Amino acid sequence: MRPGAEPEPLPLAIVFEDDDLIVVDKPPGLVVHPGAGVERGTLVNALLHHAPSIRHVGGAQRPGIVHRLDKDTSGLMVVAKSERAHRVLVEAIQRARGAPRILGAGVGQSARGSRARRAPRSAATRSTASAWPSSRARASRR
Repeated sequence: MRPGAEPEPLPLAIVFEDDDLIVVDKPPGLVVHPGAGVERGTLVNALLHHAPSIRHVGGAQRPGIVHRLDKDTSGLMVVAKSERAHRVLVEAIQRARGAPRILGAGVGQSARGSRARRAPRSAATRSTASAWPSSRARASRR
């Protein structure tokens, strides 16, 4: 971990916890791990206070962290509390990298006040939605 990253008694919304995992509901605005000028007030600082044993799990820069969410993104984060859990989760994420999946759900209005819209239909499989523009749409923007 970078110098200055210490345990801090920050609030955590823990959804699930056992000997190997913590599932945290990360709110928007919370930085996941220290870096880029942010050393305090991160999820890692809060996790180190809640579960000090993660300090040695998965590497010093991001203890326990197996994936991340951007600062302004909210969602569930799975944090490893053991080396075994870290290894298994990282391997599972690496296997899934070839087929990215994004699951999103929303109710009400976004932070900017606009309502969510239906995702466009996939150009390849019309029965599914796609977060990616069709190849025809990309070509027309060039």
